[in-house]
Amino acid sequence: MRPRSPAGVALLFALAALAPRAGRAEEGPIARPEAAIRPGSSPTLASPLRLRAGDGKLARALWTAQGLWHRAPRSFPALRVALHAGPPAHDPQSGAFFASAEGSVVELRPDGALRVLLSGVQGLDLDVRARAGICVSREPDHRIVLHRPVDAARRAGLPEKRTLLQGERFFAPRLSPDGSRVLVHESRAGGGHLWLVDLGGRATDLGQGYDGVWHPSGKEIIFTRVEHDGSRLTSGDLHALELASRRVRCLARTPNLIEVEPVLSPDGRYLAFQDARGGDLYLARFAAGGEP
Repeated sequence: MRPRSPAGVALLFALAALAPRAGRAEEGPIARPEAAIRPGSSPTLASPLRLRAGDGKLARALWTAQGLWHRAPRSFPALRVALHAGPPAHDPQSGAFFASAEGSVVELRPDGALRVLLSGVQGLDLDVRARAGICVSREPDHRIVLHRPVDAARRAGLPEKRTLLQGERFFAPRLSPDGSRVLVHESRAGGGHLWLVDLGGRATDLGQGYDGVWHPSGKEIIFTRVEHDGSRLTSGDLHALELASRRVRCLARTPNLIEVEPVLSPDGRYLAFQDARGGDLYLARFAAGGEP
């Protein structure tokens, strides 16, 4: 799809401000999920606290300063007028949500307006660090691409676009908290892998894993390793990879749960995950570099 002309984009965003706010309401966040922990108790991954029952469907949770969403919000009124829009991505640096819309990366403002951050981005699966002026996306031609605003790239003497990885197996690029590195997922027949890529395009295979997320410190990656019988998942346990040492540790072995879709609190003290068998949401304390 070709991006719209600047006039067309401007018209789209003017219409966005007039988009109706009515519609199906999404489930809001749990404002302080840690408040559900009873005094004197300390839920661990070996014995986590169930926060909310699932509905049989899995979706990536999201934990921001506003709270923990069982399912990250996907519907913003301003995106309803866009014919080619992707799911919103949350930027922990700025606290804002961004999305791909009509060939541009836009900030989803609280008042319903859209502010253009970058143009010429066709990929719908993206991540943004607005203060660093960078965006990473999976483009329709199966490239993982790093984008910078034109003016910022020229001032720094850097390319406006850089291909980090290429291949239809690569997906879900996720920037580190400080925007200095990218975590990329790879689909393989024998089990998915995780890749770490710096902004210059140097890539390192981190080994087998799924559902990788950054610890807020940027020093660890939390992920799951699963087993299946060819038709369904039979087990899954969360692991942590310490990037400095490349040490991998299993956080807990829970035969009664299939731990997937981990997400960390903004301060890194708590970890939530879902049980793949029903989508129930669980909470546990977490200590970086040690046992949770």
